[in-house]
Amino acid sequence: SDKVRGGSALRIARRPGFVYLDLHVNPSAGRLLVLSEDLKVQRSLDGWSSLILQDGRVLYRNSMVHFAPAHPGSVSLYDPRSGAAVGVYPLTPDPASGAEFVDRRIGTIEMAGPTQIRMAVSEQNVKLGPDNRGVPVGVARDATVTCDISKPTPVCVVQPKEKGRQN
Repeated sequence: SDKVRGGSALRIARRPGFVYLDLHVNPSAGRLLVLSEDLKVQRSLDGWSSLILQDGRVLYRNSMVHFAPAHPGSVSLYDPRSGAAVGVYPLTPDPASGAEFVDRRIGTIEMAGPTQIRMAVSEQNVKLGPDNRGVPVGVARDATVTCDISKPTPVCVVQPKEKGRQN
């Protein structure tokens, strides 16, 4: 049998038909267990829940390597009824570049309408410094990302924030 890996329980939530259990792995990683009402594991996802919708779908942050020069945050959507998990943001995978990495912080994910979510995103390119830490390259990019999650493949629109503007 498959062994479920994860540490202490951080959050338990319930929607009709399903129970969601977030387990701690490290500060940059988690394990999200989706259980049936009789507590049988339906799916183990590499990440932790951010927003559980009334229909049972769950937006979750994908786990990252903790001690890395950059933490490229990303969000996925899992539908326990179909078993499908799809990437939501970023829109395309980060380019595989040996010289630079993308450090991405994703703020609170919230509903922006009946079929839309919204999140604040901050991205900064970094390069590997002599001490193996990330060194910023260029300017940070801040944006508000709104995604339509009504279709099987979410569609997101990125609205860059104006420089010097506070939200």
